[in-house]
Amino acid sequence: MNYFLPDSTKLGVFKRRKNNEVVELWTMTDTLIKKIPDSIPLYIIVSKNTSSAAESLAYGLQQFKRAIIVGEQTHGEANPGQRFVINDKLYMIIPTAVNINAITETNWEGVGVRPDINLM
Repeated sequence: MNYFLPDSTKLGVFKRRKNNEVVELWTMTDTLIKKIPDSIPLYIIVSKNTSSAAESLAYGLQQFKRAIIVGEQTHGEANPGQRFVINDKLYMIIPTAVNINAITETNWEGVGVRPDINLM
């Protein structure tokens, strides 16, 4: 996100269950990062197998109107979770935080990122 958005852009927040902690997410100010100008078009290709952090990048840049998303609707895994072991053959992942985008004030959990250009 740092390459494509202005420095100090609020991306959103993580609201964690533990202690109701809220962590704000911002682009960094780093002189070593060479920004890619808005005049250069950005296309991100996604599929039904795109999930988690890859969805976060696609969704975020789509909502900030910086990228055009191409492909098919993504998997829909927005909220980070933690693995809890039940026994030596079984575990479950339970969401432990909610990822909230600064523009939409929501996320893509269970829905996926909808492409601007749908190829399916």
